[in-house]
Amino acid sequence: AQSITYENKLFKERNLPKGTSYRWLNKDDGTEIEGILLYPPDKFQQKNLPLLVLIHGGPYHADLNVFYADWYFCAIMMATEGWLVLQPNYRGSSGNRNY
Repeated sequence: AQSITYENKLFKERNLPKGTSYRWLNKDDGTEIEGILLYPPDKFQQKNLPLLVLIHGGPYHADLNVFYADWYFCAIMMATEGWLVLQPNYRGSSGNRNY
């Protein structure tokens, strides 16, 4: 079989944001909470970036540090525009830790 399209080439040619998992403790009960941080391209771990907190739907959804080609793509677009994007997995979210 011969490939007739190759859409993934566009993503290899672009300078996309870098994501990392971030964890913190709830100050009231010590529960560990996780979120995903997306840094703008070429600004990984740079300080003083504008922050956008992107709250996902729920209650059973969780954000992951993976590439989504659906409506979650807005997080990647916002990071590409210079925003540090935080996607917290609040309590009640699904995922490997059952937040």
